[in-house]
Amino acid sequence: MLGGKSIKVILQGVEELSNRQLNFKDDIEILLTISFKENKINLLEKLSFQAKFSKSLFNIIQKKESNNDEIYFERIKKEYLESILKVKAILEEILNDSEKFIKNIFSEKYLILTQQCMENINKLCSDLEYLKLYLNDLKRN
Repeated sequence: MLGGKSIKVILQGVEELSNRQLNFKDDIEILLTISFKENKINLLEKLSFQAKFSKSLFNIIQKKESNNDEIYFERIKKEYLESILKVKAILEEILNDSEKFIKNIFSEKYLILTQQCMENINKLCSDLEYLKLYLNDLKRN
């Protein structure tokens, strides 16, 4: 699907969709570069899908209304946590064969269990949501 598109063109398209509001543009570029180099485009597509799903669940949690069914809300929280774990697993799989330096940066920024990493992974999911929208636009055209 991305055949013929350069990383620069894809990144520009994603940036335009976000109205130049990407949180971690450099990290998106790194993920694109690794995915192209290591022939892991399918994993990148899977990551963008899972990130968009996680972001949707996170939005539901943030907008919790007091009249929502508590059982429903607990199920959404559980699905969100499972989804974030899938995002992390796919990230690790993409980064598996990359340089140790890159793996360490991504691990410290997104993969360890800290409050800051959770904030970062949610922001990265927001960025990857725009990648998913870009990929959807490519499929339509």
